[in-house]
Amino acid sequence: MNKYIKKKVQQGGSSWALNNCLQNRDRLNLFICDTSDVQVTQVVDRLLKSGVPSSDLVIKDEINKYSIKDKELYTKIIIINKHPSYSERLALILSIAKSMYNGTVLYWDESDYDSPNYELPDPKSQKDEILTALASHCKEVVMITATVAGLALSETDFEGVIELEEPKLKDNFLEFKDLENVSIDKDYLIDFLSGNKLTDPKIEDFLKTYQSEGILIRANHRIEGMENIHNQLTDKGFKTSVLAGSSYVDPTSVKDILISYKMALRGITFPFIHHMILALPKNPTFADLVQLLRILGWNKKLDNNYVMCSAEDWQKIKDAHVAEEIYKQSLELHANDHKKRHAWLKEQDFPKGLPLPNSKLNGWKRKTKHYTHEPVGNKIPYSPQAEEILNIQGQLAEVLTTVPNTDDIKWGGRSFEKIISDMINQSPGGKARLERGDVQRVRKGQAIKRIKTKNELAEADLLYGLVFEDNEWFFQQWKKIAKTAKTRMEK
Repeated sequence: MNKYIKKKVQQGGSSWALNNCLQNRDRLNLFICDTSDVQVTQVVDRLLKSGVPSSDLVIKDEINKYSIKDKELYTKIIIINKHPSYSERLALILSIAKSMYNGTVLYWDESDYDSPNYELPDPKSQKDEILTALASHCKEVVMITATVAGLALSETDFEGVIELEEPKLKDNFLEFKDLENVSIDKDYLIDFLSGNKLTDPKIEDFLKTYQSEGILIRANHRIEGMENIHNQLTDKGFKTSVLAGSSYVDPTSVKDILISYKMALRGITFPFIHHMILALPKNPTFADLVQLLRILGWNKKLDNNYVMCSAEDWQKIKDAHVAEEIYKQSLELHANDHKKRHAWLKEQDFPKGLPLPNSKLNGWKRKTKHYTHEPVGNKIPYSPQAEEILNIQGQLAEVLTTVPNTDDIKWGGRSFEKIISDMINQSPGGKARLERGDVQRVRKGQAIKRIKTKNELAEADLLYGLVFEDNEWFFQQWKKIAKTAKTRMEK
């Protein structure tokens, strides 16, 4: 049984999973964390603080120390990260748990980057294929992630949805919509985040003003760059910590200024950090943009929570959250039917951008549309004479004809009225019409016949097409209008 946790970003899906695990100790519980050991440490610490004896935990390569004949193993809690070296031993344990004991509940953290149940998994990732194979041995699989794009694009049919309780006003829950952007020139910011000398007084003023409330500096990925930032700020009297490589600090207690990169991207919670400074790479994915705001969550909302970055980067982050809401809605509508979910997604307009890396898109592709077609002028009642005049003028895209089939037009499960609205009464140069054949029946044997090529219609700036209203035919003029690029997802 596949389930996913419906929640806000940083609402605590992992916390729910830990509590659920504690209430169901009659089975094998398996936590698969992301690649960072920091996340494994967080899960272990939370379980120990909840009163679970350390003897009940099997951490990472400790699974190799247990005999598969040991009955006690199958009620323990296994915590590992996503490393292929555990896979063979783990597969054997899960298979035995399934056939001889009460089975396994898998808590699959950050599953959106793992090609979960993909038709076309990442061909370069052994990890992805292993994780889906391991999940197939489990009685119940709970997917936990801040962004659901990978879940929505997958072939997973979710039999259950775990919906976390809506935060109350007293909880001071910080959401993306609560954040404010402090705009800054990106060149100066990148220079600082790469570990070079701090030259922009606006950055230093920001650090002085909000250090006491906690600031996460998302540095350049080079560890030496982080150390340079740390040394420079320390020399200026700032209190700083670094979370990178061997420089470990406890995320649950770190305060003042924290400098990090990869280890502060996914799955880590910083209770005392309330602001961020960041600069985005050239083409970040929507998933990374939703995940990187590690300052969101419970008891994090202040009078003002700031993200210092360029205006351009802030717009990209906003676009990512718009896209995320579309993916969430697709799951709300069709969690248990991936075919309907995919069909719905194909009809949506997305902001320009990449949801996930191309290798993690399950064969989906972006198609960006830079224009729309809008009706102009009044409709002209259909007549053979009007058709002839418009054809002579060279702007007529289609004519009315007859076909033997007198059935009403069909388009999936849509009603006749919906088909007329969404497809027939649209520009002949638009996507909905161009995807159909040259002759399209409508009602009572009447049909529309295309008299120009699809390429001619797609390129035309001005054309006439047929529309059907109140059982009557009309000619409508359509104009091609430039607009902000919209992206469709197709597969």
